[in-house]
Amino acid sequence: NGGMAISGVGAKDITIRTLTTVGTTTWTGTGGIRTGTGSTISNTGTWDVQNDASISNTFVGATQFTNTGTFRKTAGAGITTVGAAMNNNGTLDVQSGTVLLSGGGTSSGLFTGTGVGSTLDFGGGTHALSGTSTVQTPNVEFSGGTTTLDGAYNVPTSTTSSGGTTTFNAASTITSLGSSLTFSGGTINFNSGSVLSTTTYTHTLGTLGGSDMLNISGASAWSGGTMTGTGTTS
Repeated sequence: NGGMAISGVGAKDITIRTLTTVGTTTWTGTGGIRTGTGSTISNTGTWDVQNDASISNTFVGATQFTNTGTFRKTAGAGITTVGAAMNNNGTLDVQSGTVLLSGGGTSSGLFTGTGVGSTLDFGGGTHALSGTSTVQTPNVEFSGGTTTLDGAYNVPTSTTSSGGTTTFNAASTITSLGSSLTFSGGTINFNSGSVLSTTTYTHTLGTLGGSDMLNISGASAWSGGTMTGTGTTS
């Protein structure tokens, strides 16, 4: 198709049907997209998200957003929530605000972004990131659900655990957690075989687990939560 403009303050609903986008889809306005009951959005082009609206699973049942092109948030300092399963086999690019993935998904593609505050949040459902996946968004938060990573992880600014259970398997490669590692809830099990490092470490709640060694070069603050597993924190 020749592209699509999604706009307005009203809700846009898709149920059962498949929406295929090939060109450039520009999403503006405050109205959300409501999905469910087996619907699919399949993108091979570019989705340009210029708002803080949501793609919600309002009507329940399996629903998915399959991306083999580019899904990009370029405007809106707040949160764009994707409640459908996000199967990212292309590029998910956070250039502004936060993209919250609350519906799970199976992904083999690139998660990237620009800007100090740009954040990718794995916030619900079951996420499986294969060995060909790469996560390099400036900030990454794991806030809910279950996330399993087998690919590359190279986050320049910060990694935060606030909920859910996250596991870095032996197949994963962790190059950088960022200069800040924070636990305020949830669990991260680091079993990558990498030697991990960060500058500041803050732990108020939640669990640091796994077999990887964690080296902290700067200040640490531990006021609650658990450290467990066969790894070493130093």
